[in-house]
Amino acid sequence: MADIAIAPDPPLPGEDEELELHDELLIEGDGQLSLTIGGKKPTVSKMVIRGGQIPFSGEAKKGDHLTLRIRGRVAAIHVTDTIDVKTRDVVETTRKHVLRIEGAELLLDEA
Repeated sequence: MADIAIAPDPPLPGEDEELELHDELLIEGDGQLSLTIGGKKPTVSKMVIRGGQIPFSGEAKKGDHLTLRIRGRVAAIHVTDTIDVKTRDVVETTRKHVLRIEGAELLLDEA
């Protein structure tokens, strides 16, 4: 089978310089990513619920107070530092868990 050569796109205006090509960067390790991100330990934890509507069995009337037991998977974690504008120090670190809803159960609520 013959090799097919693909010509590069012509340079755009202002792109007359040749691109520098670099060798691959190899990082030694066991192939596992570290979840250590450094910085200060979180001082606040929050949960963000994703998934749109939550289907459940049963029904409710307008004005009812409901208690749901939800089941989900933590799909992402975001760590955000709050910086003091005057001192430029980190004053709070928030760890936000993004929960992807997988199901819910309506519990009886006596309130």
